[in-house]
Parts: sequence; structure tokens; C-alpha cells
Amino acid sequence: MDLLYIDPMTESTSIINRTTGFLTRRIKKYNSVTNIRYEFQRSVQSPEKREQYIQKQINRVGQANFNTSKSFLDPSSLQGHAEALKTEGMTSFGKVLDDEQVEKLKEQLSKFSFYDKPGETNTARYKQKDLLTVDALRDIATDPGILEIAQQFLGGKPAVSGIASWWSYANCEEAQNAQLYHRDYDNWKFCKIFLYLTDVDEGSGPTTYVKNTSNLPTFRDIRRIMDHEVAETFPAEDVVKLTCPKGTVFMADTYGIHKGQLPEKNDRLIFFVLYAMEPMGPEPNSLYKDFIAQNRLIK
Repeated sequence: MDLLYIDPMTESTSIINRTTGFLTRRIKKYNSVTNIRYEFQRSVQSPEKREQYIQKQINRVGQANFNTSKSFLDPSSLQGHAEALKTEGMTSFGKVLDDEQVEKLKEQLSKFSFYDKPGETNTARYKQKDLLTVDALRDIATDPGILEIAQQFLGGKPAVSGIASWWSYANCEEAQNAQLYHRDYDNWKFCKIFLYLTDVDEGSGPTTYVKNTSNLPTFRDIRRIMDHEVAETFPAEDVVKLTCPKGTVFMADTYGIHKGQLPEKNDRLIFFVLYAMEPMGPEPNSLYKDFIAQNRLIK
């Protein structure tokens, strides 16, 4: 039996036979072709090689025209935000939702169940299929101003490639996983927006970002980075703790070094959207595919 296979090394499409065993082993290990592509790109550390694949994506997807006059952002500010994202790795849009809008969103989320069991981990994540049913979150994810900034940053038409929301709990013994410094490897090139759904001060687990690290060769191996390594390597003024009121939205190139700090006093609720030119990783469920199609972000 033959199967259509996208070779992650060449990005070319060819027919290979299942009996070779190669694809069978990879599918068994990674579950899907997009997972194979995802794992391959994570293995490429050379900036020059990664740039080659980024250019291939740009050539494939082209660009789109977004009606930025309908954005919740000032259209005249979009280029400045895009430039900050390219150079420093992050930019903030300030408080975008008022308190009433935030509380309405939290009320909707409170009706959903978690992937994780609260109390057993530091965090509890909502299910993607539930998040996709919330109109306000869909509107934020597909805001034309946000999409235009993402396009200027990526170089090609952005696609909503993932969404997530989770609680980070206070009074946990030690930081876990993304609460330690790291780089994300979600795609060849990508960016994310984050929405605080609780007030975030120093004791509430602020997102902490090290500016100007997206293009640096330091700490490119995939691992957690210790606080002392960051303190010893980067200027203190480049380490930004995003302490902001609920309703704040900011955007970041999370290939830059960052973490979600372990909350000490107050629980934190956050929502994020991942933008990339082509999807990678786990296959989207049918609802997510419908969401993409309706918003014309992937054709």
C-alpha cells in the first residue's frame, strides 16, 4: 500500500512504499506526518539552515491583505509593534479588555473541565476544543491588526496554529516545565499573543522575557535554563517581568528566552495564541480545522 509522504528533509512530496518500514516506524513513533516535521525542525539548530526553511515557507504561503481598520489596535501603531517584535522579541498592546469583559470570559471558562487534575501539577489547562467555542477568544485570535503584525514578523501569511489557556497555581513547592527559562521550538518561525485573565503582579507568576535573545546563539540546545545562567549571561535591564492588569495583551517571539514565573501568592490565568505560516505538531481536531477554514488563515 502506497502513502503520500512529505519528506521533512527536502519539503518535497513523493510516494514511498509502506513496506520500506521507514515511514511505518516514524508514524508509529510520532503518530502523524506533521509530528515528524515538528520533530525534525526541533533538531535543526543552525540559524542558517533554519532560515532556509523559513524562506521556503514564505515562498509557499505568500501574503494576505488584512482590513486593519477593524482591529482593536490603532492601525498606525502596527509597524512599530512589528519592529519591536523583530528586534527586542516582544511588544505590549496594553489593557485591551475591560474588567467586565475579562470576568465574562472567566465565567465561560469556569464551565469547562481541565486536561490536568488541579492539585497534582503546578498548572491546569483547559481543553482546546472548548476554547475554540468561545467567540471572544476567536475574535482576539483573528484580529486583523494582530494578524498583520504576525505577518510582518513572519514574512508570510500567518495561520492560527494553536491556542491554549491554563491556571498557574500559587504555593507550589518548585517551578516546573515552562516555569523555568527556555526557548520554544513550535515551528521554523512563529510568534504568540498572550492575554492575562487575572491581575499579574510580582507574586502572581508574571511572564518573564529576556529581550534581544531571539537572534542570539546562546542556549540554543533544547533544555531548561537555570535562573543563575540567565543572570550571569544577560544584562539585568533586558530581563522584563510583565506585571500587568487583567485584560492586558502582549506579543512575543518565544524562541527568545522566557518563562512563566512560579506564582508565590496569587493564582494566574492566561490565554495564548500561536501564529506560524504552516501547522506542525499534533494534527488539529476537526473543530480546529473548521475554525481555520472559517477564518481563511490556511488554504
